[in-house]
Amino acid sequence: MANDRLQPISTGSLNSSLAKQAERQLDAFADDEAMCASHDSADHNSIGGGQQADAGALLKVNSIWVSLSGGEQLHLRHFLPAAGTPSQHDVAHFSSELLDHLTDSHGQPRRSVFMLHGEAECGRIFYDDSNRGLARYLAGLGYEVFVADLGGRGRSLVPNQQQSSLTVHDLITEAIPSLLQSAAQHSVVVNNTQQPAVAEALKPCATGPDVWVAHGFGAVLLSAAWARMPEAQRCAKQWVFFNGRRRFSATQRIAGFCVKVFCHSITEKLVSWRNLFPATRLGLGTADENASWYQTYASWMNGKWWCGDDGFDYSAALLSAKVPPTLHLAAASDKVFSNLVDVRNFIHELGPHDARLLVVDQIAASRRRYNHLSMLLDQGAEQDLFAPLQSWLRQAQASVIAKQASATQDSVIAPALVESAYNKHTGQADLSSIDSDAVSPNSQAAMVEANVQKPSLKESMEKLSLHGKAEQLAACL
Repeated sequence: MANDRLQPISTGSLNSSLAKQAERQLDAFADDEAMCASHDSADHNSIGGGQQADAGALLKVNSIWVSLSGGEQLHLRHFLPAAGTPSQHDVAHFSSELLDHLTDSHGQPRRSVFMLHGEAECGRIFYDDSNRGLARYLAGLGYEVFVADLGGRGRSLVPNQQQSSLTVHDLITEAIPSLLQSAAQHSVVVNNTQQPAVAEALKPCATGPDVWVAHGFGAVLLSAAWARMPEAQRCAKQWVFFNGRRRFSATQRIAGFCVKVFCHSITEKLVSWRNLFPATRLGLGTADENASWYQTYASWMNGKWWCGDDGFDYSAALLSAKVPPTLHLAAASDKVFSNLVDVRNFIHELGPHDARLLVVDQIAASRRRYNHLSMLLDQGAEQDLFAPLQSWLRQAQASVIAKQASATQDSVIAPALVESAYNKHTGQADLSSIDSDAVSPNSQAAMVEANVQKPSLKESMEKLSLHGKAEQLAACL
């Protein structure tokens, strides 16, 4: 169950807990209005590397709450172009002006995007009060964006103001599917397929947001939810993962130290005693996690096998549940939360799929080095990361639509990994020449620049030799 805005209520007869929840919701509505106002006043003549925004590309921001069986309400923030939108989500009466904002100059539909944060964070990792972030960027270009807050963080509501009791199993089996269902119910893109002019073009995303974006552990949660979902509910056509990794290989000394401290028996006892992992006090994030989450996270980051509390084997399930084309982004300078070995291992855990790995290192002469957080909130990320990302979305979307129009492929697609890095002279990533279809043995060479931390030549050739890449990689090196 989801609602855009609760009816005005009197808190005089409510207990303090309900009054606080109502106050938090009113604060969220105030945030929505403030975001719209701040976006209206910002300069939107150009966005990210020459991508021109329409003059009327202002944002409308709404808050939605999604109720779960245990009484918790998860917050979902909805960004979309404001031009011509009505005051409420009456999707049957959205104007053609708004639908124009949801299509590009070539007539292709803008996408409906779902974003999920990672561990010890909330949805604000994708937007802030300074008009920064991937959610604002894509919405400014005409995409519809939904940003989730999981339990006990952001604007989500917990009964009696306690710590969220949602386990990782609950997040995977109930919270994420409910959030996606609510996004589909409130989506302008999904619910306007009845309009003849856009019905056929919007058909690929008729069941929910067709672009899923996740950060950190959020990539693991989304992938796990995908593995458990019935095929009819797997609405994503593309994934974008920032620093998505499950296991910590601890190849760096500092990473090994962090893992030992995190998984130490004393840490485990303290977390169990308080039923809380105090990430905020430790400076590790903006939200605390409960003891159940900590136990699963610690088990998955160290364990070879990726299994749920009920014995469900996610690795085995993902081998049969075809994963959509995915763009993986990693920061070479972040040795703990964006370790390239961990990101590559997670790519292979997802099974056969079209994978693109964009490795961020020093950008031209700016000396800017990204970490797992600044990749999403640094002002320079619009030019350095978001623009190539958006180009990849457009190109892959055209390919997906073309594939849907063609006959169903009977062949099994082998796993493929194409790595792209920044040219240290131009400071730009080249994803435009990479086809979003699965890479065949005769496809183009992997792009590897000297300013990227790479595995050894032997390791790289072993990984890529199965896909006909060994000779091409050797030539690049």
